[in-house]
Amino acid sequence: MTDTATAGPLVIGYGNPLRGDDALGWRAALALTADPRLAGVDILARHQLTPELAVDIAAASRVVFIDSRDARGALPAGRDPGTVSVCAIAPEAPTMAWTHHLGAAELLGWAAELYGNAPPAVLVTAPAVCFDLSAHLSAGGEQVLV
Repeated sequence: MTDTATAGPLVIGYGNPLRGDDALGWRAALALTADPRLAGVDILARHQLTPELAVDIAAASRVVFIDSRDARGALPAGRDPGTVSVCAIAPEAPTMAWTHHLGAAELLGWAAELYGNAPPAVLVTAPAVCFDLSAHLSAGGEQVLV
């Protein structure tokens, strides 16, 4: 693979669809696939980030990761539980962990190491409050997806 992207933008929404608000990223990706304004954008819904995604990431012109974050007791006073945060992420040096779960920055590092390209990337997160065994989002989780 060359140092330049060969595909367009890539969106990866991830989370467990059977663990309440943990499904926010996964559900967001599914919702985005129906948006005609995103024609030409590769959109993936995954349970977790896995090493196999490095090849798709390396080929992309840019990557948007979508995930929930644990907000139980972590939201600053006065902050709306439906608030979405966006932050740029840089590749981290890959480690030799024996796992199928990686963080977004480490996965970018694998794309750079194996395929010579780590495109610009952002992580979009929304606060999650309920991780119970459930196929339903909390009221705050539903608010984020609207």
